[in-house]
Amino acid sequence: MLPTFFQRESDRQARRRDDVGGHYDRVVLGAMLALICIGIVMVASSSVAVAEGKGLSPLYFLWKHLLFLGIGGMAAAFVATRELRDIERYSLWMLIACFVLLAMVFLPASAAR
Repeated sequence: MLPTFFQRESDRQARRRDDVGGHYDRVVLGAMLALICIGIVMVASSSVAVAEGKGLSPLYFLWKHLLFLGIGGMAAAFVATRELRDIERYSLWMLIACFVLLAMVFLPASAAR
């Protein structure tokens, strides 16, 4: 960490919750939107043949992907509007939930349904 005389005022880390400004990081937001767009294009272009081979609508996997993007976007908006102390209060339970969801990846598909 640099001494404070080398830092700009905007580069200093908040020491208290009240010091957090409430601005979104534009670089992270731009990277997230770019990854979302790339993912939509990749799913739309690669899943048409797979869906038709299974007898589904050609855009079945695209609509499914967009549905999950919408659910994730709503969850992100919900968390972004919460107070930091609420997020910290439930952080252990959220971590446990993440590990449970990660462990579900290893379950067979028949067990997940």
